[in-house]
Amino acid sequence: MCALAQSRSTAGSCGSCNSLQRILARAAYARTWSVSENWAVASQVQLCVLLCKYHEFHDAMAIAHRALRSQSEGIFPHGRERNMLLWIKINCAEELGERDEAARAIRLLASSAPTSVLVWNKFHEICKGHSNANNILRWILRVVNRVPVVCPSVYIILGSHHLLAGNYTWAAGQYLIADRELPDHPLIALLLGVSFTRMVMQRRPINVHLVAVQGFAFLEKYFRLRTASGDEGDIVEACYNLGRTYHYLGLNAMACEFYQRVLESRSSLLKFEAAHNLALIYVASGATALAVRVRREYCTV
Repeated sequence: MCALAQSRSTAGSCGSCNSLQRILARAAYARTWSVSENWAVASQVQLCVLLCKYHEFHDAMAIAHRALRSQSEGIFPHGRERNMLLWIKINCAEELGERDEAARAIRLLASSAPTSVLVWNKFHEICKGHSNANNILRWILRVVNRVPVVCPSVYIILGSHHLLAGNYTWAAGQYLIADRELPDHPLIALLLGVSFTRMVMQRRPINVHLVAVQGFAFLEKYFRLRTASGDEGDIVEACYNLGRTYHYLGLNAMACEFYQRVLESRSSLLKFEAAHNLALIYVASGATALAVRVRREYCTV
């Protein structure tokens, strides 16, 4: 029985090796494929998928790149096959650590599918922290100006770029467009609240009080939307975010109220952060004993 099992295992492994050899042979043929042979695009997609299955990412990306470059030669893949080849190229480039190649491929994919949330989420995942962030921002603006309808995620990405750069007015403008498309999304309401409160702290708006009221209104909207599910984790997150915002604005009494709600919850989520911030408020107000008690209870391992 042992000998039979061993022979079957050997035969299975040999079959797997032969299968891999056949795939690599087809890959070698694909890389030398000429346009006159007019190899079906669907076969290339299947071959790339098999190569990725066997972790042959170099060959898979070479085949996908060759197929996508055939546009000028008259047999450019369209529609579903083209998008699949782009996804394959993106995944292979990520596996090989070629970030620039992945960024170029995701740009092509985003241009052909500007309303896809999945594509723009992947775009943000690949391009965040990129050294050419300004070039990426200008490219997104060109897409928005060229395409009449785009995914709301695009405006969130644009707003986040402006928010990180300190352009809070531009950030709020982009988030308002996203809020018009998704009025019941708590993240957009939170980002709008943060943008307006940052504008208040800059002291640049003509009517600071109006901007402050708008910021508080969006923060309250965020709190209402986030806590609507009744989930303990969502409530704790909303309380901490509001407490942190009020702490930033110097409204320490309101910040303490929300930090206390985090500490009194049954969930352990964000308790360390809330206790640390609450202790900072106590120290600033001269209540050192309360700060020591909070840190001892929640910040001691």
